[in-house]
Amino acid sequence: MEQPPVLEPEPQDARSESTPPLFTVWARMVNVFGVPGQVFDDLLRSRPHPAHWWLPAALGFWIGVVATWWAWEGAGLRQLWLMRHRAIWEARVEAGLSDRASAEERLARAERTLDSPWFRSSVVLEGGLQSGLRFLVWAGVGWALARWVWRRKVPWLRCCEVSGLASLIGLLGDVVSLLLLVPGGDFPAAASSEGEALSPAIERWLWMVGFVQSLLGFWHMAVLGLGMSKLTGLDWVRVLWWLVGLRLIWMVVAGLVGLGLGM
Repeated sequence: MEQPPVLEPEPQDARSESTPPLFTVWARMVNVFGVPGQVFDDLLRSRPHPAHWWLPAALGFWIGVVATWWAWEGAGLRQLWLMRHRAIWEARVEAGLSDRASAEERLARAERTLDSPWFRSSVVLEGGLQSGLRFLVWAGVGWALARWVWRRKVPWLRCCEVSGLASLIGLLGDVVSLLLLVPGGDFPAAASSEGEALSPAIERWLWMVGFVQSLLGFWHMAVLGLGMSKLTGLDWVRVLWWLVGLRLIWMVVAGLVGLGLGM
């Protein structure tokens, strides 16, 4: 007599059942700087945890608030902002787009605005929000690319976790930029002795900040691309090209908008 077929149990996800996690949440936040591949492998075989994105977000908000407050407390950054604002209005006057009286009135209003405590508070808050919510932007970019470009269905929370851990690289760039202000004790004087050109100290500071942000920005994209490649199962180089390209487009657009707003 034939025996009834034996039903085999459905195979379980080996990543989530057989292999225990190697790192805690705090350990992942530290080791993402050195061994991001192991961190993301360990992350994806563990259950989702909101601390992977809200802890980097809280840290980013705090760093953004401190860095913005520190920079704007010194007279140098405000003077630099006014110099750029004045140069834009001088160009508009020379081009015939504005008269001299209106330009002087706008500049005087800008100086009063810079001295307003409400303006300083809003700038500090904006700096904190930009730094804290940066991971959310790249989580959305990664999720959208996976869904509509790479045709991969990935969970939104996993994208937030990957982006949150990778955003710590960008926060390191913010910390280094902040520390570049420390040797002088304050932001260096923005204008040279002639009163118009940037001082050599400001030019060096701007060049160093740009170099640090560019270097760590690429590192950020590389780590984020590694996490997204493991999440989607795609080649890392392919993911990295997309992320770097979108970052370059964003930098160009942000620069053009900043020029248009007089910043």
